[in-house]
Amino acid sequence: MTTEEKNIRKAVCAGDWYPKSPIELTKQIASYFAESEKIPLENSISALIVPHAGYMYSGKQQLKHINSWKVSSMIL
Repeated sequence: MTTEEKNIRKAVCAGDWYPKSPIELTKQIASYFAESEKIPLENSISALIVPHAGYMYSGKQQLKHINSWKVSSMIL
């Protein structure tokens, strides 16, 4: 096991709060991006805190806001 592999936390909630399969998770998040409407922003923002309750519950709400502004980096 490499040092990098040792530093990666195991996905303990995979299959519960989000799909266990990385492919299915990628598809789910991509579909949220595709379905999300953009909200017009009047001002620029530096950070965005979104609900966190499992992607099946809050994913669409998260991406509606994230998709509304230019993101230089994102942590999901």
